[in-house]
Order: sequence, then structure tokens, then C-alpha cells
Amino acid sequence: MDNITTIAEMLAEEIAQELAEEYTLTDIEQVTRRLMQEIGRQAIAMVVNLEEQPYPEPEVPCIDCGQPMPHVRRRSAQLRTLFGPMEVKRANYFRSTKDM
Repeated sequence: MDNITTIAEMLAEEIAQELAEEYTLTDIEQVTRRLMQEIGRQAIAMVVNLEEQPYPEPEVPCIDCGQPMPHVRRRSAQLRTLFGPMEVKRANYFRSTKDM
């Protein structure tokens, strides 16, 4: 839990820096929500990108037919999450239509 406390302390400092001299609880909540959404987006993107190998497999089997699909490129993928939209890089494989 020490890490969570450290993160909360850092967040509190950031919130205090963003508030005007006079503020309400609503102001604190709005700044906190915005910062938490950004933290959530970045954390999710980091976890998703950790799963992605730096050097993708040259080919993987198709989940439908088992035929090999060669790696084509890395591409951006747009995700919609509870924390808002984000972009991640994913390996892209392609199954030839002539094999279908």
C-alpha cells in the first residue's frame, strides 16, 4: 500500500498546483477526475503495450482455420475505455483470402 500512498501524495500535490487561490470541493473533484482519467489512460496503455512483444512472431496461426498468417506490420489501434479513448501499437497479421 505504500506505493498507493505515494501516488496519492503526488496526485494531491498536482491537484493543489492546478487549483486557483480560492476553490471549492467541486473544483477539487473536477481536477482530480481529469487527472485520474489521464493516469488511467496512461496506465492501461502501458499494460497493453507490455503484452506486445518488441519483435512479433513472424507468423501466427489463424484462430478460425489454423492456416499461418504472416506478420505484416505494427499498426495503431484505437481503444475506448472507461478512462477515455487511447491509442496502442499492435502487431498486425494478415490471412490471404485465397486460403479461405
